[in-house]
Amino acid sequence: SVRGAARAARAGERLEAHCGAPGHGAGEGASRPAAKNRFRMDAEARPSLVQAALAANKSAGGGGGGAGRTGEVHCPICRGNFVDAFVAPCGHSFCHTCIATHLSTRANCPECGAFVATDKLTPNYALTQLSKALGDREEGEMLDPAARLRRALSEEARLDLQEVRQLVGALMVHEERLKQEATEAKLSVLLDFLHLTREEKLSEAQQLRRELDFLSADIQVVQEQRRRFDTLRKMQRERDSPGAAAIFGGSAMAAHGSGAGADHDGSAVGMGTGVSLSAAKQRIAGAVDDLEQVYTSARSEGLGSVEPQAVEGAPDQQHSGKSGLGTFMDTLATFTRFTRLRESAVLRPPAAPRGSTNIISSIEFDCMGEYFATAGVSKCISVYSFSDLINSSSGTTEPSMPSLESSTRSKLSCLCWSHFQRNQLASSDYEGVVTLWDIDAATPVMEYDEHEKRVWSVDCASDDAKLMLSGSDDCRCKLWSTQQQGSVMTLELKANVCCVRFNPHNSNHVALGSADHHVHYYDLRHTRYPLQAFSGHTKAVSYVRFMSETELASASTDNTLKLWDVRQNCLTKTLRGHVNEKNFIGLSTGPNFLACGSETNELFVYHKRCSRPAMKRLFTSPGEIGYDNAKQLFISAVCWRGTDPTQILAANSMGVIKAFSMV
Repeated sequence: SVRGAARAARAGERLEAHCGAPGHGAGEGASRPAAKNRFRMDAEARPSLVQAALAANKSAGGGGGGAGRTGEVHCPICRGNFVDAFVAPCGHSFCHTCIATHLSTRANCPECGAFVATDKLTPNYALTQLSKALGDREEGEMLDPAARLRRALSEEARLDLQEVRQLVGALMVHEERLKQEATEAKLSVLLDFLHLTREEKLSEAQQLRRELDFLSADIQVVQEQRRRFDTLRKMQRERDSPGAAAIFGGSAMAAHGSGAGADHDGSAVGMGTGVSLSAAKQRIAGAVDDLEQVYTSARSEGLGSVEPQAVEGAPDQQHSGKSGLGTFMDTLATFTRFTRLRESAVLRPPAAPRGSTNIISSIEFDCMGEYFATAGVSKCISVYSFSDLINSSSGTTEPSMPSLESSTRSKLSCLCWSHFQRNQLASSDYEGVVTLWDIDAATPVMEYDEHEKRVWSVDCASDDAKLMLSGSDDCRCKLWSTQQQGSVMTLELKANVCCVRFNPHNSNHVALGSADHHVHYYDLRHTRYPLQAFSGHTKAVSYVRFMSETELASASTDNTLKLWDVRQNCLTKTLRGHVNEKNFIGLSTGPNFLACGSETNELFVYHKRCSRPAMKRLFTSPGEIGYDNAKQLFISAVCWRGTDPTQILAANSMGVIKAFSMV
């Protein structure tokens, strides 16, 4: 330490003698080149001398104003490294540009305030060199390792052969280590992937084995049941006379074998449906993926084993409860029972004035299924007899006359019959008015006009004759009573209400479809928050319909229908196939099937268990009026006949109404 202090002192003396001492004037300029050459050195190669010179410069005053922190050489004015350093007579050093700018306005030292004149400044070569050396070292420290290596290999480094060989060897060792680490990382990632994939495949294999066990067990059950029916048929034929067996044998076995299978000749499915076996097989082949999911769900739900389950309808199982296999058999029978839509009747509107439209926005059957009412942009409610329509000539060119007709002030958006009084019908219109009609008298009984904008939907409760529900563009849903003029309750939503529906089994529960892409499910006894807001649609919800107490269907302009379980609060199925992006195309539901329109002028029918259409039919047949531009039309309303869920009414944007039957 004593030797280091002595060395630092000698360095300070040299600095004082050549650049940093007070009184070192311009007349001594002859010694500058020698001082410059003497202190030109590599600061990185001589760090101890650099630090000693800095300490000496600080003690002499040359860096007193420039060292903000240990090891830093900064100009007191610009706070940066010295560039062309000059020292004042007082001993403080500055960048030449900085001190010259300062002295142009003031003749004093920025550090101590002593008088300084421009001609009294002296170059500080040593400090300039030291500042440059320190700056280069700081720049090198900021470089990444690769840059420092390239700098070390530059010509200025002047490495000898041995040093280069050592450096190359170190690089090769480092390269091998990096390769090894990279390979280990790749192997680790690959191993994780293989483990995850193996676990997933094992789980799939376990599930597949379970499903195969179900299938094997069920095949045995069905084959056993068929053998029993064959035995029963043989015994019955032996008991009966040859003539009676020929006449009654087939029908008797069909009665006994409801849902059990088919005769060996394959002529018909043994479910009393009359559907050919080949047609049923084609239907199954077209929806095998959906049916597999239905089978797996029905067969495994609530079952902890793969014990064979008897099929309902077997001779020794007449009184047993429903099994998973029996449930699936019923679904399969329903799905394969119908194969196409047959047109039963057509009802054409009167010729509309040029430039006007005749879109029918709503079709509804009364509670008995004997009459149906239509309404739309024609500002008229028309009531027709369904039997008269069906019994009319299938080639009718003239429109049938309505049984009753009533004009309205505004375009109509929705109709709903009372479930208790056949002569009462509710309507909603574009002016925001909900009207209760006496259809027999063709006059309004009450008008409710609290809505501020167009009312899209109205519904009557199935278990309370007094209650009605409406939804409007004013973002409100209102509950009405036929016994008072004002609304009973108002539900405020944040978006337009496009459709409303009572739960047919509990009028306290209502479903609302909204432009916010959600289906809101409320309990009218607790309306602060909905019971559930079902999300999944990507556009406005245009229709909601209940299929049962817990099954809710919704339609949206995102080209889908969705089925929800309001008890489990979950989505159960998404149905796709029709086109619906901007119009109201109608939605109607039965126990197992859903019907909707399409913007391709087609009628679609879905089974609730299958995501693809069960049936579809072009609304306008070849040769009919409008067939040439059929793709520009769309189905605007549909309705199942409640008393016969195989018959459907549909209307398109030209105002044409057709009746179809599933066959």
